Amino acid sequence: MLDWLEKRKKTKAIVCDIDDTILKSFDQPIESACRILGALDRAIEVHFVTSRPESSRANTEAFIEANRLPGIRNLHFCPNWKSSRDHKAHIISELAKEFDIVASIGDADEDEWASRQNGVVFIRVTDDHA
Repeated sequence: MLDWLEKRKKTKAIVCDIDDTILKSFDQPIESACRILGALDRAIEVHFVTSRPESSRANTEAFIEANRLPGIRNLHFCPNWKSSRDHKAHIISELAKEFDIVASIGDADEDEWASRQNGVVFIRVTDDHA
């Protein structure tokens, strides 16, 4: 059984941070990021791994729906008792067991660290036009 699980073809996934990656100032979409995520083939699952607390779920879901982004069922909020760095590393580790993670996208050192800890390609978003 374990051999079968290891050999089965995994669904492809992308891990994406939220703040300063797909939106700024908590509610302003970064148009190019939203356009790219919205155009992804539906065979690739999007998982949002954020340092936002669970209490921000309603606003986060509203943003995702309003911008027609995939992944609304794949929101991973940070527990209040855990650092965002540890949270992101743990979630990426768990996702890597189930999915073939194509890349992780974020803007912060903690996003990069969590990705690299799990052997996931990291793409850093920068604001070169500020």
